[in-house]
Amino acid sequence: MLSDREERAARDLEAALLSDTSFVRAASPLVARLRSAAGSVVVGVDTSGSAQAVEWAAAEAAGQECPLRIVHAFRTPFLVDPLGLVPSLDELVEAQTDAAQVLDDAVGRAGAISPGIPVDGRLVRGNPARVLHEESRQAWLLVLGGRPSSRSHSAIHRLLHAPLPITLAGSSGCPVAVVHGLRSDRPPPSPTRIVVGLDDPGHDGAAIAFAFRAAHRRGLGITAVHAWTPDRPADLEGVAAAPAATEATARQLLDRALAPFRADFPDVPLTAEVVRQDAGTAVIAGCDDAAMVVLACRGRGHLRNAALGRVTRAVLDGAPCPVAVVRGEPVVR
Repeated sequence: MLSDREERAARDLEAALLSDTSFVRAASPLVARLRSAAGSVVVGVDTSGSAQAVEWAAAEAAGQECPLRIVHAFRTPFLVDPLGLVPSLDELVEAQTDAAQVLDDAVGRAGAISPGIPVDGRLVRGNPARVLHEESRQAWLLVLGGRPSSRSHSAIHRLLHAPLPITLAGSSGCPVAVVHGLRSDRPPPSPTRIVVGLDDPGHDGAAIAFAFRAAHRRGLGITAVHAWTPDRPADLEGVAAAPAATEATARQLLDRALAPFRADFPDVPLTAEVVRQDAGTAVIAGCDDAAMVVLACRGRGHLRNAALGRVTRAVLDGAPCPVAVVRGEPVVR
């Protein structure tokens, strides 16, 4: 049993190792081999059917040559309603039957998309966030359907009542991919690249590794976007660095972080962009023809969830393609 001090030291060591780009590159193949026996792509479905998420997850599992697990967590009617009446047995059976039909439809759709992979369906009565969080512990990737969040609520309300993708992206044990439904007003463009948004390139090695491996499997290029803003003086009399110097530093950080991956994936075309813009806006501006957007997530606890909600919510609302949020160790191969 470790003491509190030893546990803190272990967490600090873990964070230091995972922020080291060289360590991430060296550890990625080993982690993939260790997880190959049990790892799978997990997709959560709901009463909407999550058709696009299921299809995307099936194709991703086929590309990674791993099993696909489809999970539908549902809630039964309250046993006691406000009038004190207990739902009939027929109502409970109907809820179970409807949930089973949702799952069966999703399993059939996945099998039609990727008939060569094992597909496992799991029906669970419980809280979807808790069920999928538990599933993520043994998964390579968790896939969810996404919808734009409501802008009719205040920022505080949206932070305290985060939708399921935001909640799980900040707490799951594996990368989370959120797949939007197709827009009906225009056909989807042919994807030519994967966009990876980097807030702190020197500490976003897991997201970079995820993006490069995904691009390599798909035969696509990568656009790495690092947004920066001018330094602000600490007070009215403070002196801030010149914008040109800040931009040069940002460029150096990005080039240094990408250099090892350029060497490991020489067949993946790479474009590095350093832009003076808000992070969310910068990523959205360049993803119209993207197959996927990859974002990095670091830290632990409620502060991470708050920061994640601000940036990721903007990208989820604005990006027309799947968005993957990656944190911790690189769990893809």
